[in-house]
Formats: sequence, structure tokens, C-alpha cells
Amino acid sequence: MKLNAIQGNVLSLYAVQGLGILLPLVTMPFLVRHLGTSNYGVASLALAFGGYLQIFMDYGFALSATREISQNQTPREILRIHSNVIYSKILLSLVVGSMIAALVWVIPSYHKYATIHLMACVAGFLQALFPSWLYQGVEEIGRMARQSIVVRLIWVAFILIRIHHPEDLALLFFWAIPLYGFALIFAYVDIYRRHGIAIEHPDLWGITSTLKRGSSLFFSQVGVLCFNYTNTIVLGAFCDAEAVGRFSIAEKVVRAAIGMTGPVGTALFPFAARSMKNSVEQTLSMLKKVLIYGGALFLLGSIGLFVVAGTIAQYILGHQNTEVVFLIRLMSFIPLTVFIDNIYGTQILLNTGRDRMFMSVTLVTGFFALLIQLVLIPILKEQGAAMSFLFSETGILITFYLIVKRLKLDPFSRQI
Repeated sequence: MKLNAIQGNVLSLYAVQGLGILLPLVTMPFLVRHLGTSNYGVASLALAFGGYLQIFMDYGFALSATREISQNQTPREILRIHSNVIYSKILLSLVVGSMIAALVWVIPSYHKYATIHLMACVAGFLQALFPSWLYQGVEEIGRMARQSIVVRLIWVAFILIRIHHPEDLALLFFWAIPLYGFALIFAYVDIYRRHGIAIEHPDLWGITSTLKRGSSLFFSQVGVLCFNYTNTIVLGAFCDAEAVGRFSIAEKVVRAAIGMTGPVGTALFPFAARSMKNSVEQTLSMLKKVLIYGGALFLLGSIGLFVVAGTIAQYILGHQNTEVVFLIRLMSFIPLTVFIDNIYGTQILLNTGRDRMFMSVTLVTGFFALLIQLVLIPILKEQGAAMSFLFSETGILITFYLIVKRLKLDPFSRQI
């Protein structure tokens, strides 16, 4: 892929990500004020369960399948890869969905809102089937971006028109199901018309091979799972919905900033995968520039987030809340660490064939993150959740950096 194509994909993804940041500026304060902090906490917990299902269904395919398609772009190969990924996702959903259902049934604080958690998981299942990885692999990110924008705009319109009272919480998830279902159907019709890609009959050997190839990336996603959703799940088990709501407000502000790192990493990955095969030196030289300029931008962004935390909390809640302000400031530099560890982990380790090393780092870090959560959250509640998030992301950044430096692949240590 040429550099201008990468720039085009980055712009498309930033359009989606920018919208993903701007729209919550409207919907998040709207939902918090109309549902209340407590119900907003319930909604966040349900979304966390849906997120669990999505991550397990994704099984690292967003990277492994994208990479495989970008390197094998014959129609027959794409059809084979696509079919195996879809069947693998469905199989994973049955296993993980059963585990989530058992968890919700057993723990009283979860069982109280079982219907909402179920609807959130169905919506998560439909989102996980969306072929974003296929669009990335065939380098049609712009089409994926446009579809995502339309879905988000429809969703925001529904929220503003229909959600006005705390009793409307269930509707928030009920109507998400047909919306994501329609988006899924539209995407596959689009792919079939443009590329003739449908789905083959199940191939047990192909499904097994697909799961095996993606296993290292899957286990790395278990670590990501701990960073992204386990805080909310553990907080919901030990604390009331009000505490979950306060943490969720602050976390979503920080994750909006973290989301700005995504388009760079997503658009860069297929290019870096091919470039590494041709010249490691040239790829590292390019990544060095990305680290310098991108790092400077995200450093300024993190400082800005720390400074304006009070204003953000005031806007979302309609009144000042020192606890939410403190949580935002505590996590304000996480976007910078995520940007840097994406370069050292995803772009360098994965694209030089160190999948298992990448897996080990994120899996071990995720395990320790869970231990930190189980220690801090029962004592410090939402502050403990924020601290565990910060410690985990800092730990994975330091570990990736030390490994890359030991492998003599650090862009700043090589003569390039």
C-alpha cells in the first residue's frame, strides 16, 4: 500500500473516531442526566458484558485475519478465510455466552438486571460479526467508515428522541439489536456485490486451523479484556451502581481520548506487516517518525485532559463532582501510554513474527491487572478501579519497550 493510501485510511478512520468522540459529547451528558448516575452505571455494566463477548468472538481476528487477507488477496483465499472466521466466531459465542449467562445467574447484583445484560450481549454478538476485519484486509476502510458513521448517527437520533426517563434504560438496549442487525446485513450485501464473497459450508479442519493460528493473538486479547472491561465487572460485583456510574463516566472520557490512537494503529498495521517483509530498517525508520510526532501530540492531549477535567465533569453531570474529576485526572495520561505501546507491541512485535511473545506479555499483564483489581477495588472502590487501569497500562508499556530494546528493534536505538 502506498503512503497516500495509508493517509486516506487514517483520515477515514479518524472521521469515524472523531464522530465517536463528538457524539458522546451529546449522548453521554444526555444519558447521565436523564437516566441518572446509578442507571448509567447499570448500562455500563451491561455494555461490559457485551464487550466481553465481543472480545472473545473477535479472537484476535481483527489482526490475524486482516494480516492473512492482506497477504493473500486471491478471491478463493479470501472466501476461505472469511468462512472460517465466521464459523469460528459463532462457535466462540456459544461457549462464552454460556459462561456469561451462568455468571449473571449466580451473582445477585448481576442477576437483578439479567434482562438488560442479555440484550447487551445479543447486541455485542451482532457487532462482533460485523466484517470490519474483512474491509481492512481488502483495504476498503473508507466504506467501513461510512457505514459506521450512518449507524452511529441513527443510534444518537434514537437516544435523543426516545430516552427521557430512568425507566427507559431497557429500551436503550432493546432497540440496539435491530439496528446492529440491519447494519450487519447491509455490510454483507455490500461485500457480496463488490467481491462475490459469501460463505462456504463449515470446514472443521479450516475452523480448527483458524483458531490455532489466532490463538496467540486471542490470549493477548484476554489481557486487553482485563484492561477494558474487568474493572467495571469487578466494581459491579463489590460496589453499588452509583460507584460504577462515577467510574464509568470518568473511564469513558479517558477512553474517548484513547480512541484517537486507534486509527493510526489500524491503518498502519497492514502496511507495516508488508513493509517488515521487505525492509525492517525502513519500517523502523517510519515508526520512529510516528513515535516522535504522534507521541508529542498525545502528550499534549493528556496534559490538556488533566487540566480541563473539571470542566468536562461539569458538562457531563450538570454539576461539579470532585470524585469524577479526580478519576479523570488519575487516568489522564493513559492515552499516551496506549499510543506508545501500540507501536512497540502491535506494530513491531507482531509484524516481526513475535506473536507468542506479544501474547505472553499481555496475558501476564492482564492476569496481574485482575489481581490488582481484586485487591484495590474492595478497599478503594472506583478509585481502586482507576488506579488498576493506570498501573496495568503503564506496566504493559514498560514491558513491551524492554523486550523490543532487548531484541535490538527499538527505532531509537538502531542506526536508521
